[in-house]
Amino acid sequence: MAKGRQRTQQRRRKPQQQQHISVNSLLDAMEDGNEYGSIVSLLPNKNMDIVGEQIRALKEIEKIRGRPCLSYVGNVVSGKEDSGIDSTDDLPFHEMVEQVGSDHKSVDIILATNGGSAHQVSRFVNCLRGKFDEVDFLLPSFCMSAGTIFALSGDNIWMTSRACLGPIDPQVPSSDGRFVPAPGIASFGSKATERWRGGHGAEKISTMDCRANYQ
Repeated sequence: MAKGRQRTQQRRRKPQQQQHISVNSLLDAMEDGNEYGSIVSLLPNKNMDIVGEQIRALKEIEKIRGRPCLSYVGNVVSGKEDSGIDSTDDLPFHEMVEQVGSDHKSVDIILATNGGSAHQVSRFVNCLRGKFDEVDFLLPSFCMSAGTIFALSGDNIWMTSRACLGPIDPQVPSSDGRFVPAPGIASFGSKATERWRGGHGAEKISTMDCRANYQ
């Protein structure tokens, strides 16, 4: 009986949780070729300067490339619609570019985004081209939709083996603030016109399935 109770207690024991180690720097703990695996079990301690870590990483890239390196990175993990390119990024992006010394005529942009406003991308491009003669893009991860348009404005695109570009489908904001594909709205308008000319009337048009996607 004692042995039976012992086995039951062993089965009821909760699995031990993985111990997380607190470190002063994730960048120092990171291993080449195993960047995620080497830090996934680590926790930044209260003394860690996350912004300083990012600046340090950019400085290392600048040392290798011999030119300034700027970063425009959206949240490509959460999938939230408000993490894309939009007009709220306009002023911060311009200020970031203006901080680069006038003696630099070339620049690298680290870019990761799920997309957003193509109009805002055009403002980014005008900002960069007004200051630099050469603009290269470094793509470590996803660069979709308007992000692809942004990358294609560069002189060179450098991609890791895990990076990917997406289809060029310019997005426009809908009435509820969501970004929706502009070609979809154009398609809806074309189909609505055809139905109206065919005598189906406004009531028929308002029930079209595609309308619900782009209101």
